[in-house]
Amino acid sequence: MKNIKYYFVICLITLLASCSSSDDDSGEANNDTIIGKWQIDQRFNDGVEESLSDCFKTTTIEFTSDNRFISTLMDISTSTNNCEVALVRNATWTKISDGVYDITFTDGPSSGTTVQYTYVFENNNRMSRDDEILSIKTYYTRL
Repeated sequence: MKNIKYYFVICLITLLASCSSSDDDSGEANNDTIIGKWQIDQRFNDGVEESLSDCFKTTTIEFTSDNRFISTLMDISTSTNNCEVALVRNATWTKISDGVYDITFTDGPSSGTTVQYTYVFENNNRMSRDDEILSIKTYYTRL
């Protein structure tokens, strides 16, 4: 009788361990092409390429595997004349469909605001984003 109880407990533990859910989306974000740190390398305003300073070209956006989004704007400081962080914005990101992402800001004056961006991947190391309202197209290179 003792052996039957022991066998039953082992079977129950094995059964419960094998019934873990594989329907969660937690792994999907971890494999998304957008995950990584991206640096601005080119920008067009109304179809005309802007001349970007070397400092501004160090501006980055980062999509983390835990769905955080960090935007770091770099600019020349008027007081020190050095390239410095001008603004850091924190947000969360959610994939809506291929190339379409919701960015919900978690700090600053637009905290709680969600914007939707479409990113077009030219390859695994370069992508672009169109801002149709401002008529700006920005290209990023993966770091």
